[in-house]
Amino acid sequence: MIRWQITKGCSRLTPGCDNCPSYWEYKKGNKDYHPVFQRDRINEPRRFEKRDDVIVSPGSDIFHEAIRTSELLQILHTIQHCPQHSFEIGTKRIERVESLDWEWPDNVVMGVAVEQTRYKWRIDALRNVKARRFVSFSPVLEDIGEVNLDGIHYAGAMLEDWGNKPRKGEQAWTDDLYDQIEAQGVVVLGQRWMYQSREAS
Repeated sequence: MIRWQITKGCSRLTPGCDNCPSYWEYKKGNKDYHPVFQRDRINEPRRFEKRDDVIVSPGSDIFHEAIRTSELLQILHTIQHCPQHSFEIGTKRIERVESLDWEWPDNVVMGVAVEQTRYKWRIDALRNVKARRFVSFSPVLEDIGEVNLDGIHYAGAMLEDWGNKPRKGEQAWTDDLYDQIEAQGVVVLGQRWMYQSREAS
């Protein structure tokens, strides 16, 4: 897997962001972590020699309000011209994706993070997106309860184990989610992809 850092930086949106390194740098006033489109990296995927899975802007969010629609169109254009790669895009701002109402190429897997019960609505919004879909229950901060994964292709769950003070969770929370994922016939998503991937050089 390769990381394509076409945007960098982010800002806090929900409690799931509280241990994200990008959020802490943003909070400290580090200008490098204010959300920005990195135009000089737009053609990186075209230079990848072998077919690969491309993680789009981990630790950032290309659908942040600071990223212009015109910049998103540039990202889409690059993806369309790299059909040999699979692009995994995760967001907590799925309502923006839904409002764009774009038909994403077959090589896009669009996903949302759901860390608490109150954010299960993101799954419903994701179902309206014309793409392959994944749900990342990460970090699981409470018992999320019953979930409807109809129309979802991949899903996974993990407790928080990063940051200076990882928030303690119950193994039963993720076990229950995995039981539901398997019972609904959804492919289990490998939750370590963000950390195992390598950044494009």
